[in-house]
Amino acid sequence: MSSETDKQALEIYYRELARLADHSENLTCNAFEDIKLLGGVGALLSWKPLLGQISGSGAQAQQVYLLLGYLLIVLALGIIGYAALMKQSVVLFYLREIQRYEAEIRRRLGQENADTFRVAAMWHQWSEKTQRPLGRLFYGHFYLVILLFPSCVLLFSGDPAPNPSSCLLAGICFVVSAAVCLMHYRATTGIVYTPANIEPLRDGAGHGSRS
Repeated sequence: MSSETDKQALEIYYRELARLADHSENLTCNAFEDIKLLGGVGALLSWKPLLGQISGSGAQAQQVYLLLGYLLIVLALGIIGYAALMKQSVVLFYLREIQRYEAEIRRRLGQENADTFRVAAMWHQWSEKTQRPLGRLFYGHFYLVILLFPSCVLLFSGDPAPNPSSCLLAGICFVVSAAVCLMHYRATTGIVYTPANIEPLRDGAGHGSRS
């Protein structure tokens, strides 16, 4: 293969690497916007003071409306969370493909052991030490708020509080919230952030290997 052909191939690999990196960056930014959206929708959990303004019904009816409102908010949070996970899964796919291009570029440059062109591989190491622990803290606090805040509000919304009706509504809210949190957690750890997705590829895996 001529030197000119090698140069052209290297340019093609680099352009494709830049394209994948750009797509990955855009998806990452969008995923962070989804996290902001989670916070915005989560703020609606404090909508109880508005209930008295929008409903002239009795206390029992307001409790039911409150439960339905909280369930709708929790389900909306779940949908947003799943959408964010879908974007994160695509980012992880791009990162694995970027690793292959980085490995091929290093090989063609004759610098297979160099520390440059290893952004994707180094991201996996950084993610393991920094990003994922922070993510666990974030979602741990988020799950706690979703589980406890609406249920506690419902529990003490009766007159007198608590009473059998408020306990039932709080229990329903807690069970649904727990189910949403559990499904999101299982999707995070069992589908998106699996060892196969987050472990860096071995050097040389870029040559025809799709493990």
